[in-house]
Amino acid sequence: MTDPNAADLLASQHSLLSQSVCLRCVDHRTIVSGKGSVFMLCQSERTPSQWPKYPPQPLSQCGYLRTAQDQETPKIKMIDD
Repeated sequence: MTDPNAADLLASQHSLLSQSVCLRCVDHRTIVSGKGSVFMLCQSERTPSQWPKYPPQPLSQCGYLRTAQDQETPKIKMIDD
């Protein structure tokens, strides 16, 4: 399946995967095999090398989670004059 939105929709409809924090992360990619199996690929560059590329699902918490909201919020430090 090449459309990432369709793959995410399929994953969200799967009972176990819909509970995973991976679906909220901007660094995940949903992979659907030719047989219809659904996997979550972690593409975070912040994870250590021993972190699995395909974490066991459903993942209930993750120290490397980055949401779209995290990306939109500018990290600005105010400087007093």
